[in-house]
Amino acid sequence: MGNKAPTSSASASARDQQPQWPWVPHSKPMDIRIINLDADPKDRWKEIGKEYKTQLKQIIEEMKKTIPESVLPLFDKFGSELDSLLPQPYSGELRGLAEVTEIPVGELFVFNLVYDITAHCTSIVAQRSKYAQPLHARNLDMPPEVKDITSISRHATFTVQFQRAGETVYSGVTTVGIIGLLTGQKPNSFTITVNERRTGSIWTNIFHILRDHPGSAITFQVRDALADPDLNYQGVLKRMIDIPMIAACYVIIAGTKPGEGAVITRDREEAVKPFDKGVWKLNDSDGTWYLLQTNTDHWTKPPNLEPSGHDEQAMFSYRRQVVGNKQMSQMGPSNLSPQNLINPVLSTVPVLNEHTLYSIVMSAADPSLEKSWIRDYPPPPESAQERA
Repeated sequence: MGNKAPTSSASASARDQQPQWPWVPHSKPMDIRIINLDADPKDRWKEIGKEYKTQLKQIIEEMKKTIPESVLPLFDKFGSELDSLLPQPYSGELRGLAEVTEIPVGELFVFNLVYDITAHCTSIVAQRSKYAQPLHARNLDMPPEVKDITSISRHATFTVQFQRAGETVYSGVTTVGIIGLLTGQKPNSFTITVNERRTGSIWTNIFHILRDHPGSAITFQVRDALADPDLNYQGVLKRMIDIPMIAACYVIIAGTKPGEGAVITRDREEAVKPFDKGVWKLNDSDGTWYLLQTNTDHWTKPPNLEPSGHDEQAMFSYRRQVVGNKQMSQMGPSNLSPQNLINPVLSTVPVLNEHTLYSIVMSAADPSLEKSWIRDYPPPPESAQERA
């Protein structure tokens, strides 16, 4: 971290900036882009908007196909009321992005909300021993019903470094058009990921934010936390337990010290109670050396995994949970490493699947370990032949 900012938001590719690892299957290293926080908010995303304008227009058109027709007329209303719905700097950043891409700002606003609550994911926090610093890794999976958006997003998703005076103050992964973060790292402080926890329809959740909590979109709350210079692991843990959110979710956090790792199971208003369930922590005394969270509550037992009338998305989450836990158990704490978290754990089907957009591994204690890959499973035939 700590890269000097280039003159443009776009930078050299990840292949040039990140050390090469052993082969990660069905992947390519993610490109890196810079956001200059010293710039006016309306100018911060303009270079990225120009670079990915075509892909963003395609993504927005695909998104609109999934939206109820009765909602589409509200987009203009959202745009005209943006400053009351979204605080600065985010309203300014969206307006600047809308200007350069020629996409109505109301459509960009809704895209940020939809992305905010539809992340099907596997997140892991783990440590080798009670004396070791935690590692944090995740796969982000897109919903099965938006396959076309996933395909386009593979060409428009990147690591973004947010910099002041040429130094990275926090970083994360995002897709063009999304100015908040579901995955982030604040160097020498904490790492954070968010997984979907489905407790209502997408549109129920969006209307909830517009009616009651216009500033509580999860991706913006994550970015607020990463940007807070005074917030450490304990501070972000408390904030994410208490702060109202647009929708139920899982917030996964790791710090820099042994034992600093937690999964917060969230309702809209606060963490689920009792807190011994709602706040699940690394715990050396009972042998909890890792936490693996998909999209179902960790205290629920997986049912028979054969199709039998269970909710399809819940079953898919359970399958990833069972296979991921098996991989972690086989690896064991003595073999824990960033490489082993990515491959085999996050590269084993169905933890890796056709909806997986990207993988990342992070360490707040050693920010240089942060590495991310665009995933594409299964690969096209010619790619499979090249890698054989």
